[in-house]
Amino acid sequence: MSNTASTSHAGSTDTSPVVAALLSVLIPGLGLIIAGEPVKGRGVYWLAGAVIAGVLLFGFSLITLGLGAILWLAWPLVHIAAAVDSYVQVDKIY
Repeated sequence: MSNTASTSHAGSTDTSPVVAALLSVLIPGLGLIIAGEPVKGRGVYWLAGAVIAGVLLFGFSLITLGLGAILWLAWPLVHIAAAVDSYVQVDKIY
């Protein structure tokens, strides 16, 4: 018995590929959800979110590390400034 019925693609919709692509540019995975691939779309959405969160956390850690290094290197300047100020204040008294 031959199957003469036309086969349709799983998840096919009337959505334009351009619309699906534009939606995925705005929110990764949304184009796949609109195109009828909700599981794959959610996977792309969460994967993109995890990558973005990782990049942000890495950037924040670099900024924090950089500020910490600058403050650690500048800490002796606080002691020097305190010593100079103490000297000037005592010198005014005598």
